Amino acid sequence: RALALWEGELLEALGGADFVSPQAATICRMAARTRLLLEKTDAFLATLPSPVNRGKRALFPVVVQRNQLADALLKQLQAIGLERRAKRVEGLHEYMARKAGAKQ
Repeated sequence: RALALWEGELLEALGGADFVSPQAATICRMAARTRLLLEKTDAFLATLPSPVNRGKRALFPVVVQRNQLADALLKQLQAIGLERRAKRVEGLHEYMARKAGAKQ
């Protein structure tokens, strides 16, 4: 549910699902899935006593993968744009045509 909710929020921030290109909608879906994986990875890392493997004196591989997920999410969000967009407003001619069609 949280995945669908966040994807919907992304689409709304882009002006609404009706006005988003199929390409942008696909990137929103990908970003939502990436965010879910990132949050699950962060939750797993929070359970570890340390992100460092003391025997090897290096980070656990999951830390590197987590950063790759974060970079992927950032690129996806940059691809669709980070700024909020206003919803498309119906023009006067479109409004009048719709009203005239409703009367008939």
